[in-house]
Amino acid sequence: MLIKKCERCGNKIGWLKVFISIMSGFRNIRCDECKTEYYIIASYRLIIVLGASFPLFIRDQILKVFSPQFYSILAIIWLLFIISLSPFLLRTYVKKR
Repeated sequence: MLIKKCERCGNKIGWLKVFISIMSGFRNIRCDECKTEYYIIASYRLIIVLGASFPLFIRDQILKVFSPQFYSILAIIWLLFIISLSPFLLRTYVKKR
């Protein structure tokens, strides 16, 4: 599920809460109202990590065309873009009891 509301109580789970979860090592996300715990699907963790590290994979090709300073600026802009977009890409599930 794309987190917008808690499945059980309907409480809104904000972008910042998901963002903090990602920045703290993909920790589980907990609803403040009903304490439902959302687990992050592993494949989406991988997508976000690979997306954030993409400039490292094409570093040699970029450095052939641009200066190292320009590469650094591009890498930082890309990282900020992926980090700000990642809460919208993340998918979670609730473990069945």
